[in-house]
Amino acid sequence: MKILAVSNFYPPFELGGESLTCQAILEGLRAKGHHVTVLTSNHGANNSTDHIHRKLRLEMSFQPLWNAFAFFTNWHRDIKYNCELVKRYINELRPDVVFLGSMWNLHREVPATVEKLMGDKVIYRFGNYWPTLPRQYSYYWNASPRSLLTRLPKQLLNPFAQQILAQYPPPTLSFPNNVCISQAVYDEFRKANFHLHNYRTIHNGIEAKQFLPQQSIWLKKQIPNALRLLFVGRLSHEKGVHTAIETLAQVREHNIEAALTIVGTGNKTYVNHLKQLAHTLNMSSHVQFIGKIPITDVPDLMAKHDVLLVPSIWPEPFGRVVLEGMAAGMVVIGSGTGGMQTALIDNRTGLIAPPEQSEAWASQIQRLLTEKNLGNCLALQGLQLIREQFTTQIMVDAYERYFCETIVSHVTG
Repeated sequence: MKILAVSNFYPPFELGGESLTCQAILEGLRAKGHHVTVLTSNHGANNSTDHIHRKLRLEMSFQPLWNAFAFFTNWHRDIKYNCELVKRYINELRPDVVFLGSMWNLHREVPATVEKLMGDKVIYRFGNYWPTLPRQYSYYWNASPRSLLTRLPKQLLNPFAQQILAQYPPPTLSFPNNVCISQAVYDEFRKANFHLHNYRTIHNGIEAKQFLPQQSIWLKKQIPNALRLLFVGRLSHEKGVHTAIETLAQVREHNIEAALTIVGTGNKTYVNHLKQLAHTLNMSSHVQFIGKIPITDVPDLMAKHDVLLVPSIWPEPFGRVVLEGMAAGMVVIGSGTGGMQTALIDNRTGLIAPPEQSEAWASQIQRLLTEKNLGNCLALQGLQLIREQFTTQIMVDAYERYFCETIVSHVTG
């Protein structure tokens, strides 16, 4: 089977777990003998390989001072370039199916071109909510300037930009075949009045064997003298990282020895807010910010911690980190928003506490120390769930079946 995969990003650059999971799917298909070509942007990496081609141009760069002017000089030219590039790849490769990963910050003309050339032999994978969002530049010109340096250029150029955007509305997409990574993604689409008429749910999976549950204190049926709490992810308000710090303060108020490690990077303003919050709550000496780490270091990091906190406020499409925490034998406490509850089942595979209610989060942590065998039961059942239902192999097999069915239905149809 010949597969052309198109996405905005591809490892080593990644935003969250989205591109990592796409990589696992595609490399898994290659290992099964399928011919896979990846067409992605050159953002964050410019080293193309035999099957990974980093040539697409993002709609907007990550340099805000340049974006206002780049819209007038590059936007329409980049649309044409991307469309011609996609046409060339499809005409030269003659793929059996085109797999579309996240299209966020790619011109909508890219998937439209794929649909025009491939018909029903197109499969979208939704690990975020990009179809419900406007063009990236529409969002940019309608948003308030974030700094004094960008305010004046945006105010002067905005009327002209709006005229251009009105002349080039985003193309209508048909979405012939679709994968949602959780039922919650489909439900959020419906809330936004975006309807998929042909979809199936295929959950994310991870390489569970990479993790070290044998080091879990819970699986050893021990109670830790000092709790080692962990947050891993993007440092942004919707991820609820502030709740993790507030929870630590609540826990320590109850004379429980605990510390928190925060892993990840994010908006500088929010990161400074988190550090100030830790200082205000007298938690600075108990909170460690270690920035972003290589994905290969995550298993060892999790083996050195006891409880994974996932305090998201927004509806998580899935929550890959939940799977990783369970695979490591940690107790996972999450807000249960969106697709998080696909694997996080309250009082069975983990614990759930409401978003931004640190007292409730602290109470759940206290239960681990006061309820006999609770930590052991949660860690054991979480680990078992991952090994039985959420492995990379299960995920890859499901995508392979769907790809084959799509090709066969096109031929017989």
